[in-house]
Parts: sequence; C-alpha cells; structure tokens
Amino acid sequence: MIGLLEALVRADSQNPPGREAEAADILASYLHNAGLAVEVREVESGRPNVIARLAGDSPEALLLNGHLDTVPGRWEPRWEGERFYGRGACDMKAGLAAMAYALARVARHQGRKRSVLFTAVIDEEVWFKGTKSLIADGALADCVCGYVAEPTSLTIATSLQGAAEFTLRTSGRASHAGMAELGDNAIRSMLPLLAALAEYADSLRGKGANLGLPVDPSVNIGTIRGGEVVTMVPADCEVAFDRQILPGESVADVVAEVQRVVPARLEQSFPPWQIDSGHDVVRALADAHLAALGKPAQTSVFRAYCEVELLAAAGIPAVIYGPGSIEQAHRPDEYVNKRELAAAAQVYERLISDFTRSSQEANQRVSTKFADRSNADSVGR
Repeated sequence: MIGLLEALVRADSQNPPGREAEAADILASYLHNAGLAVEVREVESGRPNVIARLAGDSPEALLLNGHLDTVPGRWEPRWEGERFYGRGACDMKAGLAAMAYALARVARHQGRKRSVLFTAVIDEEVWFKGTKSLIADGALADCVCGYVAEPTSLTIATSLQGAAEFTLRTSGRASHAGMAELGDNAIRSMLPLLAALAEYADSLRGKGANLGLPVDPSVNIGTIRGGEVVTMVPADCEVAFDRQILPGESVADVVAEVQRVVPARLEQSFPPWQIDSGHDVVRALADAHLAALGKPAQTSVFRAYCEVELLAAAGIPAVIYGPGSIEQAHRPDEYVNKRELAAAAQVYERLISDFTRSSQEANQRVSTKFADRSNADSVGR
C-alpha cells in the first residue's frame, strides 16, 4: 500500500491541465495484478477513468470512489517520520491507495455473494467530468451504496458544503499613467465592490449555528486580475470568488443573495448535501470502523465539495470517509499520516468484506431502501 501511494503521488496528475493518465495506469495495473476485472475508459483524450470490478454471485455492488487528479503544484514527495508529503498525498491518493489495497486483500478470498465496483475518476478538482461520465454511461447502475475516500480524518462525513462560484468585472478606460485623469481606472472601480463583498461575508457569521451546524458559510476571493503595467491606467479588472453553501440553504436563494450585493455572474454551483446519520449506508461504515479500530466513529461536516452529491442525485446513497485531513488539502505542505492510512485500509477491508459476504436476501431491508431511487432520504437532500 505504501509503494502504491508513493507511485501515485509521484505521478503528475495536476488539473488543470488534466494529466491523469499515468496515475490511472499505475492504479489499473495494481488492481489487474490483484485479480480484478479492470477497464481504463477514456473520458477525454489522454484522460481515463479506471473502473475495476470484484465480481460476486450477485451484480448488486458496493461502490468505492475516488479521484485521480490533484490541484496544481508539485514538489518532490518525501517521508518525515510518520508523514508522507507530496501533492495529492492527502487529497486524495491516500484514499485511493487504501481502497485499492483493501480490495486486493478481499480479492484473495472466494465465495463473495455480492460485488464491488471501484472507480478512480478524472477531473474532480474542476468540472467532475469523470463521475458525470460514469453516471451518464450507466456504469454505476448496479451500485446500491457508495463510499468516497476524500480526507475526513477517518470521521464519517454525513453532510458537505456546496458552493456557488462567481466572476465580477469592472471596465474603465486606458490612458498613460502620467495623464491618469484622461483614463477611468477599472481596479479603483472594483474597490467598493470588494468592500461590499467583505461586509457581506461578515454578515454571515452565526448563520451556521442557526442551521444547527458548527461552521458558518464563507466568501473567498480566489483571484484578482487587472492592469498591464504600472505606467497605464487599467481598463479592465476581474475578480473570481465563491460563496460556500451549507446544508439547509438553497443554491438559488444564495445566488440571488450574492447578486443583490454585487453584480456578479454565476459560473457554476454545487448544491450542499446531507444524509441522515441513521441511514444504513452510514451504519454499515460505523460498524466496520468500530470492528476494525475498536472505537466508535465520529460524524462530521465535509468542508469542501466532492462528488458524493452527484452519486446521491443519481440514486446511490453514499458517505465520505478517508485518511488525511481536509485541512491539509491544497496546501504547499500537504501530507498524510502512515498510521491513518493503515487504519483506513483496515476499515475499508472490513466494510467490503461485510458487504460481499452478505446476501441480498439477508439484507432485504437494506436493499429495499436502497432500491427506492426516488426516496428523498436515500438521495440525501
């Protein structure tokens, strides 16, 4: 498992530009050698999903899902004591390695009554093309429950924040800086809009508590671009920002709220998600965590977006659980702890074994609930 993680992290899969092929080949080879039926399916040229099946007597499948791509930024991976540093070590190649290792161990045993589908997808960090493709192609049709290996510090994330991403632009008129009065400075025009955004962000304090959550929604200005050189009055300025959306908030209401504050254009949005902590998909993982690690699992809010919401919308009840802390994701010192990686593999192995050893008939109550694809609780909205 350590060797697989190291190889995956050394494979450059930054997105953008989207170069997941090397990591996909490493993972596909590992799973093929473990005895799984593996398909490397291109979504775009040079950008493949990995789809691996561990077959049982019934096609009814447990879905294990993770993403191959990372945000930009590269440095030489390294070990420092129990910590492995490298881009993607936490988000989320550790989760992929732990799931693949657990699957390889379960694959050694015969007599599986139900199946497992493992998917490692492209483009989670930008447009979610990998998982969207799997859903559109019907590749997940047999899946009755799912687990996404995003970094949760081995807590069970039963809700996550959504987000709305916006672009804000101001225009002016260029001129020589020596005659600035002849121009119209677009950056200066942006300043009151940024002040309005900051005031709006401050107004969100305490809203999480009103929704029964331990965190507040936030506004983050991610990029600002304007001007060409110091000797010119800038004619254009552009800001990109996002508003995080908590479970209990409406995307449409949040978008309207933001656009009352500033004249921003919505670029894309992702709804928040939540599933009842008593749902069978949660309980199965909680049981596996307790059996493998000897202590109860904690639940949490996942403070980022991930594709569990897409799975839920497709009728696959799922939760988020994986090694590493989301606080380490996208940082220049991203790392994962070796002991947490090993613990995740133990839990995944127990979860997979429990699912594959049980028959559909023995789990009729669970299967019936999962099969109701229109059930709002199952979808987790």
